[in-house]
Amino acid sequence: MAHSASVEFVRVPAGSVVFSQGESGGCAYVVISGQVAVEREVGGCRIRLAVLGANGLFGEMGAFDGGVRSATAVALEATTLSVVPAEVVRHKIDACDPFVRGMIALLVHNLRHTDAQVERTPESVQEVLRHLLSCSGHLHRIALNECGDSAELEIVARHLDNLDAAINLLAGDMKRVGPHGGDAAALRLT
Repeated sequence: MAHSASVEFVRVPAGSVVFSQGESGGCAYVVISGQVAVEREVGGCRIRLAVLGANGLFGEMGAFDGGVRSATAVALEATTLSVVPAEVVRHKIDACDPFVRGMIALLVHNLRHTDAQVERTPESVQEVLRHLLSCSGHLHRIALNECGDSAELEIVARHLDNLDAAINLLAGDMKRVGPHGGDAAALRLT
């Protein structure tokens, strides 16, 4: 069976977005010249996954399975790309040994699953911080009720204050990473 889809070339100016995270993926790209950054946004932070130069391939997962783009691709300089339509990708994969096809499908599936876990990570960390703050509050109350000696109470209170400070510091770091802010006040209120 002959394959009729042709490959086209596009020039992308520096700073231009080739595709955005969450968009539908209908093709893959090969860098002919220039550079492309592949970046993923997680919880409000942009993480650079790769910088690709000549012969770099990106967008292949969307072309393979028709799923959404898991990252954003941005030209770092004037760049020429070869656009590889999804039907060309599928045709080439269909021509592979069945074992290889199955392995590729499994790899793409596992990457999609990992992407979903990465999206959830900042929220999970915030849940842990909320739990730690709750435990710290309980420990403060227990210390007030159980410590008869004021010197003993002062030592326990100082350790608990240090724990609170550490949690609040982590919560402050989550403000830069977490999807819902993550500052200590927000954690205390939830």
